[in-house]
Amino acid sequence: MEVRTPTGRVVDVGLFDEAGDLVAAIEIVVTHEVSPQKEADLLADGLPLAELRAEDVLKDPLVWRPRPSRARPVHCVTCEPSISDLDPDGRWDISPAQERWAEVMRVHLHTGQTLPPRRSRYWVDVVRCRACSAEMLSYAWRRRGAMTGTPPPDPVPETLQLDDYWGNVCPHCQARQPNHHGYRPA
Repeated sequence: MEVRTPTGRVVDVGLFDEAGDLVAAIEIVVTHEVSPQKEADLLADGLPLAELRAEDVLKDPLVWRPRPSRARPVHCVTCEPSISDLDPDGRWDISPAQERWAEVMRVHLHTGQTLPPRRSRYWVDVVRCRACSAEMLSYAWRRRGAMTGTPPPDPVPETLQLDDYWGNVCPHCQARQPNHHGYRPA
């Protein structure tokens, strides 16, 4: 069944958790793979993507064989060598989501900001502070905003603070960030 994501993209199949939140997307490839823009939008929605070939699904619907992703270089957050350098034959399948997570981990280690627990209701992204231009993690949460009246879930990251509204604060200079990820209490 097709599902619409928060950025308005439609995916062939959506996977939901027990709370009813969309947590992953599946595309069935018939004629062409997912475009880079759609993949970027799904990543912005915090959704991992699996592409399955229609012929493979029809042959054996109980065994999923995702298509290889578009591999890009990834840097290990601990030792910093390029995975591409360690794998010149391209045998490892490094997804854009894995590369993005490596970037989040790198900033987490540099800033000491809290990472959301696995399967939390938070999205986390790397942004630059509007005041000091330092890299930082920016948090958003599912079902957020004045329309839903939902404050951030516990545990609340230390750089997500309530003033007039819930918003991200730079861990370097303490500047309040634009409220596009904020929540104003009722």
